[in-house]
Amino acid sequence: RTTTRAQNRTQAINDERRHNQTLIHTEAHERNQQRQADAGNNCDDNYFPTRPPPPSDHDPAPF
Repeated sequence: RTTTRAQNRTQAINDERRHNQTLIHTEAHERNQQRQADAGNNCDDNYFPTRPPPPSDHDPAPF
């Protein structure tokens, strides 16, 4: 036996961390691809928010 339990545990943690990072990276890549594919659908409906009307003398006080 050339490795200690602590070394084995550290190696297992590092392997799991590396595996989780790969999964996160893959999911993020797939999500970005899906957003890019859906981006074409959003261009058809333009949204231009309107400004609120200016205050007038008939409006109640803001407090």
